[in-house]
Amino acid sequence: RTTLQETKKVLGVVSSTMQDQITVHLPAKDIVAGGLFGTLGVPQMYRVTPESQQRVMEILEMLGVADLAERDIKTLSTGQARRILLAPAHSSMIRKFLFLMSRRLVLIQKACTM
Repeated sequence: RTTLQETKKVLGVVSSTMQDQITVHLPAKDIVAGGLFGTLGVPQMYRVTPESQQRVMEILEMLGVADLAERDIKTLSTGQARRILLAPAHSSMIRKFLFLMSRRLVLIQKACTM
């Protein structure tokens, strides 16, 4: 049985107040890239590889906000900022979700063949 703490580790919340809590000026693409490190933005001690930069742009395109990649997060509308703030979850969560879904499909397949 999954505990609440375990569930919180894999869930993210994007609230209407998150944009107000951001006090730094960062390009939207850096907010998304921060998801690779579990931070808001890219820590100074890390470098984003070309492969990761490509992944960031793919995520932004998937969410329909690739044109905002260079824009400062603090200048975006609430809706735009929410999509950008949601994007870091995609950088790590999409793999977990796909794994979970593939596991579920295997279980369903097994149940159907019994």
